Amino acid sequence: MNLYRQSIILFGFVIPLLLIAAIVGGAFYFYSSVEATHKSKVAAFNSSETKRKTADNLEKQSTQERVKLQQWTSENGVVKSEALLALRSNLKDIEKNLPPAEFKVANFEQLANKAGFGAASAQNSSQLSLTLRGTFRAVQLALLDLETKMPQLQLQDLKITPPASTTAGSGQTSQTGSLNFQATYTAWEK
Repeated sequence: MNLYRQSIILFGFVIPLLLIAAIVGGAFYFYSSVEATHKSKVAAFNSSETKRKTADNLEKQSTQERVKLQQWTSENGVVKSEALLALRSNLKDIEKNLPPAEFKVANFEQLANKAGFGAASAQNSSQLSLTLRGTFRAVQLALLDLETKMPQLQLQDLKITPPASTTAGSGQTSQTGSLNFQATYTAWEK
């Protein structure tokens, strides 16, 4: 029996124990790799869920703010009329500084269509039209002051015409020295 003892120990105990140890080691390695993969996938899922919830909240907020933004950017919104409001306040200041007999603002408005430099550029702009009456010197000073206060203005067109002649009671035409000025500006926006 001694002859078979070594074979029985080797094939009966050692090799099965080695196979069991290899199977247990392989199972432990497989379990740890599956657990690590599971943890990384759970972390990625939680991260994506957090990002999705944040994106949903931002979408809700942007939907609520869209109405306010449309009010600002509409055709008659604040952004479109900002240049017109600044022009109005600056012209009032200029009118206060010049004598009324030499300078008068007849009309100013924002033109609906883009023309000239503004139409050819990708930058946002609007067209402003001014009608002024006064002496050449007074209007020249007024335009200089306006362009100094509003550097975003670019003169597009300037037309100077004499006033329509009026006859006084004696049949003579009176010349007051005032001229009619029609100026068109491009107001560049940010």
